[in-house]
Amino acid sequence: MDINTLFFVQSSLLFLFGFTMLINSMANPGLRGAYWFVASNFAGGTALALQGSREHLPVAVGIVLSNLLFVVELVCLNRAVTSFLGRMQQMWMAVLGVCLLGLVGVVYFSALYPNIPVRVAVISAMMSLPSLMTAWVLFGPAEPGVRTAARLLGGVFLFFAAVNSVRGYMVYRYHVPSFYFIWLDLVVIAGIAFCFIWMSAAQLRGDLEKLAMTDPLTGVLNRRAIEIEVLRLLQTAARNGGTISAIMLDMDHFKGINDHFGHHAGDLALRTVADALRHSVRATDVLARLGGDEFMVVLPETPQSTANAIAERIRTEISELKVRAEEHEFEVRVSVGVTTLAGQLVALEELIKLSDRALYAAKAAGRNRVVPSSEIEPFLLA
Repeated sequence: MDINTLFFVQSSLLFLFGFTMLINSMANPGLRGAYWFVASNFAGGTALALQGSREHLPVAVGIVLSNLLFVVELVCLNRAVTSFLGRMQQMWMAVLGVCLLGLVGVVYFSALYPNIPVRVAVISAMMSLPSLMTAWVLFGPAEPGVRTAARLLGGVFLFFAAVNSVRGYMVYRYHVPSFYFIWLDLVVIAGIAFCFIWMSAAQLRGDLEKLAMTDPLTGVLNRRAIEIEVLRLLQTAARNGGTISAIMLDMDHFKGINDHFGHHAGDLALRTVADALRHSVRATDVLARLGGDEFMVVLPETPQSTANAIAERIRTEISELKVRAEEHEFEVRVSVGVTTLAGQLVALEELIKLSDRALYAAKAAGRNRVVPSSEIEPFLLA
């Protein structure tokens, strides 16, 4: 197989992976960075097709234009990775700068002062440096679900940088044909495509899991999610003899809000309360909407006194809020029940039941107040 045929094989692979990812992206529009990856594949595929035909094309097209498209490919690849990971998204400008400097060298040693070994060395450097920069991003922080794929993709970029560095040195120093290195490029093309598709699949899986665990109206956890989280926290508390507290609250006269201002106003009120809770709880706490207007906050390693203080602060902050729904403005009040368990392994339903009793005691006492379950125990035992 000659070198031009290898270029066309590489080009075909890039177009194939590009079309595959394009179809996948259209079916799953939430994929981060996918269209940049598609653009990089099409740019690289076109560049390789021109490289394979360069003997029949002017230098300005077969060499200069093809390497310009390689620049586009590298920039788009970097943009795809940084967009996917959500970090260092301006690095593409540095990659572009490096590539444009390399492109100047390509033009000089192709059209003005033809020198194939030096040109190959310049192109190799132009490919190696952006690959190292992209690998650096991939070895940084990443979501747990995509971390393995990101690290593997970073390894592929490091391998690509190493291949190009050795290629440039061997061609420049010993005039070894770059034909042998093109076979390694096939491995790189397949590796990059495989890893990016793996990362995208992991992202989709994570998004679906998050969707299944999230209340769509308020964005906090739903009942299914809190069952999983609370079981883990209760097991830890029981094993270590620790303390766990729960705050249960619901809105006072929520039905009246819906009846007087409409269900849209009720939804706004629920979102407002959820936002207030999100900003009031600690990073270690678990917040969920159980259903209707009921919310629950589980506080690990939190004694009764601290839980009571947090619940009172939450109640006060919510009572100061005003909700505006079209031309209407109204205030929100909540009743709150607090339960604390020390070193006990109970089911979530039991924790909810204890908190619920305290909540209804708060409502029975006049609403818009906090009642700890310890204050109603004598009544519950009667």
